[in-house]
Amino acid sequence: MNTARKGLGSGLLWIIFSPLALLMALIAKGGSDTDYYMGVAVCGTWSACGVVSGIGRIAGRRWAMLVQMILCWIAFAVYSVAGVVMLFYARRGPSSIVIVGMGTLLTGTPFLFCARRRHRELQSGLEVTP
Repeated sequence: MNTARKGLGSGLLWIIFSPLALLMALIAKGGSDTDYYMGVAVCGTWSACGVVSGIGRIAGRRWAMLVQMILCWIAFAVYSVAGVVMLFYARRGPSSIVIVGMGTLLTGTPFLFCARRRHRELQSGLEVTP
């Protein structure tokens, strides 16, 4: 019962919060139209995979944990690369970029913990969620 309830909670969180990635892409400004539409396509795909994995998690499917682990690694990589690039350019520019770069790196940290937790769950064969 407890495992099913945790799977339900985890699945609902993925279903609710995954579309925020698409929303962030839709409200993004700057760059060319091609950049905008590519961002919407990538974030929309990530969001759809998150919703589908949330439904799979509620249904108790193991593949859903694998999809969530991959999505978390992707999100961690995106935030980490952006943070490192900002810190690299901060050497030449204003110091306020350092704060934004560090914040971006810290924003990706929960995705790292989530990916590692899903990896442990897959290895142990348990359906345990946060």
